[in-house]
Amino acid sequence: INAEYGTASHPTTALVSGTMVTVQSKFVKAWETIWEMESEADGWKSLSHDSDLPLSIDARTVAGSSIPMIRARVVLPISLDAAVEALSSRSEWEQGAVFESLGDYDDKTKITRTCYAGVGPVSGREFIDISRTDRAPGYMHATAYIDAAKMPRAPPVPKGVKRGTIMVSGTVLRSVPEGVSVCTLNHIDSKLNMFCKTFANKALPGRTAEWCAALKQAGLRVMARMQAAEGGTAAESGDNSTAWIDQDLARIETELNHSDNENDSENQDLRRSLQTAAFKSAMDAAYESWDVGQLTQDEYLAIEAAATSGLALEAAREQLDQGLISATEFALIADVIEIGMGRDVERSASPEDVLATHCQQVLARAREVDQEPDWNWVNSVPKELTECQLEYKEKGALVMVRVKCVMPVPPTIILDTVLRGGGLPKGTEKRVLQTLRPDLLTAWVSVKLPMPFKDRDFVFGQWVQLAEDGECVIVQTSLDKTTASQICPPTKRFQRGKILLQAMIISPIHGTNKSIFTWLSCVDPKGSVPSAKSMTAKSTAESVVALQAAALAQH
Repeated sequence: INAEYGTASHPTTALVSGTMVTVQSKFVKAWETIWEMESEADGWKSLSHDSDLPLSIDARTVAGSSIPMIRARVVLPISLDAAVEALSSRSEWEQGAVFESLGDYDDKTKITRTCYAGVGPVSGREFIDISRTDRAPGYMHATAYIDAAKMPRAPPVPKGVKRGTIMVSGTVLRSVPEGVSVCTLNHIDSKLNMFCKTFANKALPGRTAEWCAALKQAGLRVMARMQAAEGGTAAESGDNSTAWIDQDLARIETELNHSDNENDSENQDLRRSLQTAAFKSAMDAAYESWDVGQLTQDEYLAIEAAATSGLALEAAREQLDQGLISATEFALIADVIEIGMGRDVERSASPEDVLATHCQQVLARAREVDQEPDWNWVNSVPKELTECQLEYKEKGALVMVRVKCVMPVPPTIILDTVLRGGGLPKGTEKRVLQTLRPDLLTAWVSVKLPMPFKDRDFVFGQWVQLAEDGECVIVQTSLDKTTASQICPPTKRFQRGKILLQAMIISPIHGTNKSIFTWLSCVDPKGSVPSAKSMTAKSTAESVVALQAAALAQH
């Protein structure tokens, strides 16, 4: 009996959980389970989740076990190759997980130790697995995992961590017309007590949705790198930095010219659709290349300017409305396109002017959103607010919140309260980082979340506008990741989120000392948080109540 599950040349039996079995037979059983459960329709109970992805999460009982099997299935708009590469680099994007290779069992089988950070009352967990992959190039890529916790090569269990057991685990990727279908199956004993198991079960759907969203983003970044590698970077192509965009557009025209479709309207729709896709791909690739340092800022701006088009923005907005892209993805596309308008001015503009221009564009977007119909009412309005409307609108996986109320103080008092840093709700801390000019600054704010969720922090620009009619406006929007890290490096204490849109519009009620106060906010907290709708609406209302109390005290 080989002490380490046999070898490739001599696959002898091995001792696993007190039973004499071979690695091969364990994998045979694992593959049988994976192929059967991937498409099995009966016996599953659907688990609810809050995600804009076409995701289903199911659970089913397993004979002889008190632990259910969990299946998640989702279709992502990325290629099969991109999904495979993204999964091979999970350590780069899967939060709270550390992967350590323990070597190869043979040329087809890897041994890995995976450690997951503890959350709340649940201490850290680790698993030792042997994995094997089955491939059908261009069509399917599947990986099965079996438990290897008993093997001598497994390292000692660290202090404060418990080692779980893998009964069966697998991931199946299949190429489909919409991109790639992903199916994950997990029957795992995490060695949890009843209290922690209840907590973990409640968090499971949210964590699964979060994992799928992270895989999607990682796959999109891989696709951007693939396209950049195929087309070459701006630095490689010199002044003709947008040649690869032009090639895409030329290909579109060639396809249309050879089309048998004589319907001009349909051809125009097809052209618009393909052009939008070409622009989006170009901007994604350029942004990714700039973010990782493969492009200079001027090179990135040149590509961005070439891809700038109102058509692309409208197409992206239409995709958002149809649920094809998330609010976060739309915000990135909109930032790239809208900031590209008037790029010739911004090429020589100072960073302060660029930030102020971006804040102005955020304000314009906030006024547009304020006029949109179909807001959802929240019934529990704080009694401290007069004539108050508390509403929300779902934007993909995120939530836009709107608060409208009458405050018994003039706009200038509210403005002064905000600028002095007053009116923050309990558990919130704010400090100014830079005063760039009288109407513009950068700041940091932290928000305390209930256990077991990690506290959040944000680094943002704040711009103020005073109108002749007495209206006061305060706009806040996150700085880009690089700039934010330079002026306020992230710490382990906080998960850094992103303020996509936040605007306070304070209008005077002439002839009185009152104001009509409107607050619009859309924040991406990043990572797992409590129910987004209830928490976001509640926290926004609490912020308005605190601001009103501080303004009244100052008045």
